[in-house]
Amino acid sequence: MYLMWFAQATAFFFGVYFFWYLFFETKAGSLIAGGMIDRYHKRNASDRAYMLSAWTGNTHHVIICFLIFEVMIWDQPCSNTPGVFAWLHDMECFTSIDKRHVFANMVSLGYITYDFVIQYFFVAGTDSFAKQMIFHHLISITGIMSAQYAGYGVVAANTLTLGVEFSTVFLNYRSSYFKEELGEQ
Repeated sequence: MYLMWFAQATAFFFGVYFFWYLFFETKAGSLIAGGMIDRYHKRNASDRAYMLSAWTGNTHHVIICFLIFEVMIWDQPCSNTPGVFAWLHDMECFTSIDKRHVFANMVSLGYITYDFVIQYFFVAGTDSFAKQMIFHHLISITGIMSAQYAGYGVVAANTLTLGVEFSTVFLNYRSSYFKEELGEQ
């Protein structure tokens, strides 16, 4: 079941990438987001792949933040005492695994795997930033898989940690602009 969630999430994010590709390549996209589409078409193939990857990333980040909110805020099925973050103070929750946490982790693992493939094979950057990003993806994949293996409250803590992805939405949006437009050199 968990492997199926991972495979479905990976396929889903490749589909989202293709959606953004069609959005940026067609007239429908230019009607909605003309300026952003113009910036896209002024880029080379590698930079276009990076931009599409960033927009797919934004899609993931919004989805995962809603999942985290749902998993962390609603009552935990393992606890007799209702409340937020039950796995922090309820030993029964800490020693059991909530499948919702695993699901959120598998969605992120699917996204990171998809993005690793895009960054490595399509963006294929050779600068230090690209190398750091590849390393970031490998560490993220290792971390998520290790949390699943460790079990217990580590899975829930890992789910909570994924909330930092929300800050990336703003960075990705900013990366869609050229440095000159932002007053940078």
